[in-house]
Amino acid sequence: MFHRQAQQELELEPLEPHLQAELDRYYWESDEPAEMLAARFDIELPPGNGPRRVPAGTRLAEYVTPLDAPGACTRCGTQLVFLSRADRRDDRRSCMFCGHSEPEATCNCDRCTTERAERAASRHHFWRQRLCKTDFARFAVDDLDPEAASLYWALCYLTARDDRPVSWEDARTLSGVRSLDAPAERLVRSHLVFLRDGRFELNPLTPAAMRGTRGEDAAWRPYAAAVQHGRGNDDELLQLLEYLVPDIRTLLAGADDRALEAALDHAMMAHPDLATRAVREATRRYAAEARRA
Repeated sequence: MFHRQAQQELELEPLEPHLQAELDRYYWESDEPAEMLAARFDIELPPGNGPRRVPAGTRLAEYVTPLDAPGACTRCGTQLVFLSRADRRDDRRSCMFCGHSEPEATCNCDRCTTERAERAASRHHFWRQRLCKTDFARFAVDDLDPEAASLYWALCYLTARDDRPVSWEDARTLSGVRSLDAPAERLVRSHLVFLRDGRFELNPLTPAAMRGTRGEDAAWRPYAAAVQHGRGNDDELLQLLEYLVPDIRTLLAGADDRALEAALDHAMMAHPDLATRAVREATRRYAAEARRA
């Protein structure tokens, strides 16, 4: 706690007993500003500037006897106290013996901090087991807006490629979203992404899981984007082509360029976001290399 640490660091000189009693009475029983009380008792308050400004009332509390508060510490049974006017106003009660404070939800003692971390880990484990399933993910992705869906499918694509860590920035580039904050937050709220210890875990789907649904094109969009950016490999290109052109393997095995171009024309009409110029050029290259082989 700031004020107890400050008291130790500054090694404050105790006031005379009658002055201490007067200061306590004025501090706890009046609304006189802390700066005026400090001047009245010739007290030089420690600086309150820094990353987080400390009010004068809290700084003056270093010199004041803590006030008994209702209740005993739930950890050790010691009488709880108010350490400052702000604590009394907010009903924040502290234990001088073990460092615990009430309400427990905001206590930063070692035991409370550990217990909160354990509860958070337990909740994460529970929801991870309960919701990280294909059926739930397929249901949840259906309710996403276009930006969040694009980011989600980019994450799924990157995760499926290899075992290397996936970065949010890679997913942002691949998905084309301008900002990560809003769509990423929606993925977390939808339980399609789980945050834990500064990292994220994905509740993933494959394009195959979306077969026949209205979101199937969106699931394949990262494959087309990867080809566009020069990141897609031949296996991924072939997977995309099998979705766009059901008989693509037969066309690639033959030597009829006109039939292949006609099939790509049809694919472009049906899936304009997927059968892009880059995908068509990559298909021509793949077909030429396959024939030479």
